[in-house]
Amino acid sequence: MARDPIGRLRQRITVIEPEEEEDGAGGVRRTYRDAQTVWACVEPMQGVFRLTGDYAGQTITHRVIVREGVRLTSQTRLRHGTALHHIRSVHTADRGEGFLVVLTEEISA
Repeated sequence: MARDPIGRLRQRITVIEPEEEEDGAGGVRRTYRDAQTVWACVEPMQGVFRLTGDYAGQTITHRVIVREGVRLTSQTRLRHGTALHHIRSVHTADRGEGFLVVLTEEISA
């Protein structure tokens, strides 16, 4: 990671957390709510075009850097502008610098 990653946190993202409630049939109904807005560095990494049956779409992966203390799980989503990101992994940055590195996947048609 760069020497001064905090200077790279120039974009605002919204952390979206799931809320679950019983649906009355033994399952749950999951909805999402905006939990917090934080500063981040969002870097596109790779894009892959897929054609499956009659569906054409692309998968774009990103690396997102945020400060530690943001609660993220595999169920949490991130919104950057109009793009919705699904979290694939979260790990701490090198040498305990106080940052999290989040690998996400944006799926768009």
